[in-house]
Amino acid sequence: EPWDPDFHNYIINTISFGSYQPTSHSAALTGNDATVSYEDLTYLNRLDLTVQRSGAYRCVSSDTREFSVRIEQLSEIPAYEGESGMRYEQVFDYIGVLNGEGVSYEFQTGESYRVYLAPLASGDTAYTVQMKFDPGELESGNPVLLEGGEEIYFKLTVPENGLYRFSRLTNLPFYVYNDLFQNVQRGNDPEGSRYLLSGGATYYLYLKNTGNAAVTERVTVSEAERLSILDYISQTLGMVEKTYFCFTPEYSGSYRFDVGGTNVVGSVLDENFTVRYSGANNSFVAKLEAGKNYYLQISNNNTYETSFTFRLTFEPQQV
Repeated sequence: EPWDPDFHNYIINTISFGSYQPTSHSAALTGNDATVSYEDLTYLNRLDLTVQRSGAYRCVSSDTREFSVRIEQLSEIPAYEGESGMRYEQVFDYIGVLNGEGVSYEFQTGESYRVYLAPLASGDTAYTVQMKFDPGELESGNPVLLEGGEEIYFKLTVPENGLYRFSRLTNLPFYVYNDLFQNVQRGNDPEGSRYLLSGGATYYLYLKNTGNAAVTERVTVSEAERLSILDYISQTLGMVEKTYFCFTPEYSGSYRFDVGGTNVVGSVLDENFTVRYSGANNSFVAKLEAGKNYYLQISNNNTYETSFTFRLTFEPQQV
């Protein structure tokens, strides 16, 4: 199973900004009118942290000023002239703006770090800093080797709102999370899971090899096929599960959605995923515009597995 979603986006186990104790992954920090120069850096705020998962994390800020960022890791210092023990050592330095792409660094699980932050300008302007989990981009269709017990995350951004199919080689545990690391509802599809995704939003894909032997996986992302007039569909849905289909009408007019099944609800969503029409255990008619994408959502409201049928027809205008 993936780790607790409460920790996905935060990386924070222990945190302190001086006397300020934030209650979330964002902390409002104050510059205290200090003047900082490149040659003589004074770090105004220190973040002590450990991470819940190894990987790349990105530091971003709401402020438009340049920042100095310094990262130190707690390391064991060997005996030297009578001194030994644990000490924080500098491992990374950065000078630049954080409110764009920010700066990324690879943290390791269980290690202790200190992150020092300082805006390179005087002033008492409050700013917000976030440390966000930042895995690599998914390369659709490229094979990925997972060793026994290995888990991996990818980042994905789709160009526009739509229904997307995720086809894979294996049946390894697979999850899609939104940028709040909430699990995205997927559709039931024998040949690949379908997800409603928002254009420009960031999603995180999770894979885990639960076996001992290495496994090659390949995730291919594509737009899901569209429904056609007179298509007949018969499928099974798990308890409280949903499935989705896309339809782009060629002509404006009225279309009948015949949904059959016990306690099964069919809904038509527009391009912004807003429900426009809905009907339970029967048929309903929806007025649709030519050339626009609509999404049929079929929901099993039972606490047990159930089957449903569906057919789409065009309703001729009465004369």
